[in-house]
Amino acid sequence: MLTFLRFSTLRGKLVFYFLIVALVPLISMGAFNYTKSKAALKKQILSGLEDVAYGAVDRIGQAMHTSYVDIQQWAEVAIIRGGLKFASYERINQLFGDLTRNNEFYRAVVLFDKEGNLVATSEQATVELTSPTTITRSGRALRTSLSNLRMILPVC
Repeated sequence: MLTFLRFSTLRGKLVFYFLIVALVPLISMGAFNYTKSKAALKKQILSGLEDVAYGAVDRIGQAMHTSYVDIQQWAEVAIIRGGLKFASYERINQLFGDLTRNNEFYRAVVLFDKEGNLVATSEQATVELTSPTTITRSGRALRTSLSNLRMILPVC
């Protein structure tokens, strides 16, 4: 083995030059291609993630626009206008319940008065209205207003 490592013989010199001429460029080209491929894959993955993010933003924007249009249309319904005017919320609750059963886009629909108090909801099973400002949930009376309820977003 020690004679193989000597470069004074012709065989040793040929092996040494073969390693230098063949393997060193091969290893360097492999490293170069690896770095270029890594950068290209990273760019492609980031581009794909960006496309997915823009798609999600578009879907959310469309859902918000649809919700806004629905709210504008519901504001013109005579049952809602009359219920707010005369503080009669039973028909509004029934309408909201029908809306959520017939429209899979909404989980729940709630209505607040001008002071921000919850006055009507589509979820009578979980929230029972006892007055325009107080609701009972699981047997406890709670003061509920717009400030302490989160907006229920449509299912995308």
